[in-house]
Amino acid sequence: MRIGQTGEFSLIEEIRKKMEGRYSPRVSLGIGDDCAVLVPEEGKELIVSTDTFVEKIHFDLAWFSFYQIGWRAMAAALSDIAAMGGAPLGALLGCSVSVERDKEEVIDLVRGVRDLGLLYDCPLVGGDLTRSPGELFVNVTVLGEVDRGKALCRAGAEEGDEVWVTGFLGASHAGLKTLLRSSAVSREAVRDRTDRYLQPTPRIREACFLANLVSINSMIDLSDGLSSDLGHICSCSGLGALIFSSSLPISPETKEVARSLREDSLDYALNGGEDFELCFTAGEGRIDPWVDRFREAFGLSLTRVGRMVRDEGLILIDSQGRKKDIQPRGFDHFLPV
Repeated sequence: MRIGQTGEFSLIEEIRKKMEGRYSPRVSLGIGDDCAVLVPEEGKELIVSTDTFVEKIHFDLAWFSFYQIGWRAMAAALSDIAAMGGAPLGALLGCSVSVERDKEEVIDLVRGVRDLGLLYDCPLVGGDLTRSPGELFVNVTVLGEVDRGKALCRAGAEEGDEVWVTGFLGASHAGLKTLLRSSAVSREAVRDRTDRYLQPTPRIREACFLANLVSINSMIDLSDGLSSDLGHICSCSGLGALIFSSSLPISPETKEVARSLREDSLDYALNGGEDFELCFTAGEGRIDPWVDRFREAFGLSLTRVGRMVRDEGLILIDSQGRKKDIQPRGFDHFLPV
């Protein structure tokens, strides 16, 4: 049944019912009133992040299910909470949709937001539904909390810090390339990489693990690509960074996609974006004792990929020790593609 046949308020009521019994004691009031009411813990600070996804800019309905659109929008907002070392409290969903859309498509989108949120104790507590003249617009705002004075920022990096990343780099970009040119890529690579692009995993638990056990100086999530996101740490901290190309963690599947398309997997790792892994800096030797424990806890690697230096800018050092300036080429909404 089309949304134009059901109306806004019956749809909101259906969404509200899907959240019944899903709230923790931290949510005093959820969907159904002018505002949600959340209860932060004493000694915490509130952190807030919002992400907007626009049809034909951020996603293509030829590839994404409505469930995956909701999941991915929620993952992006949760990833920002992870980057600050915080814990999520609740989420708000804003959605502008054509009246010609089927009601069940919107319900599936809400399910994607809800299901990922509930995995990380981040229930859907409210939002807004509006009519769109055509394309689908999705906005997710996540509220979280962090110990007072303990939010991990981009500006805290220090000269001599080691630069670390979680997981593999370039996998999501390989997934996008696979969807664009699937006929040129092996079936095995298709299955693995498209999942990383369509339904990414925010590193909430991993970030909390690191923030609670290790003295981290700065952190950011890799949404726009290592070259851009590490560049943000550099500019905010007034430093530069050396990146060692041979250390960048690139999976065999990502290399296979790049090879199939006659492209460079190093470019995927540096500029691909949307991996939603963590990039952080810490003093020399601080992370080494935790690498094995981290892998055991999360089945995920920690890789040292560079070092913060006094000089400005990003420098790539290849396996022969040769240096090359890196110009950030991650995604920018307002620059030509």
